[in-house]
Amino acid sequence: MACARCGTFVCTGCIVSGDICVQCKSLLFREGVPWSDAEKARKAARDCIRRGRWAVRLLFSFGAAAVLLIIGAAGGALPTQAAAAGSILGGFSAGFGLAAMGFAGWGFRRSRQGRPGSAVEGVFPGAAALMMAGMGAAPVALMAFRLAKQLQLG
Repeated sequence: MACARCGTFVCTGCIVSGDICVQCKSLLFREGVPWSDAEKARKAARDCIRRGRWAVRLLFSFGAAAVLLIIGAAGGALPTQAAAAGSILGGFSAGFGLAAMGFAGWGFRRSRQGRPGSAVEGVFPGAAALMMAGMGAAPVALMAFRLAKQLQLG
């Protein structure tokens, strides 16, 4: 058979991932270029994990700032406008929460599409996807509760 990438003739025992030779596979792996549908799915899952982690970091950062502003305004330590700023930051936190939930779902789905293969083991386990989605859902639920309470009072 001929390698689909470089055209080198190799025996069928040396063909990997369907239609490329061992040298091309190692070269593509070093460059981070996916070479099969399963590997593309695994790469997408790894990208979702990375982006989801950033979304979780940002949601916690914005969420912590929002809580401090809202509590400070409620306690009288900060002006009442701080509560409005806290609500805005809480909205950003909820947005990053939605992003984290999306990355968790999409990454887990792509990880499942990347099976079978040893490279997918631990890429995006179900427990990690549930944890990321749960962390993303928390600020969304808190902001929905806060908005409902404001609508009741107003």
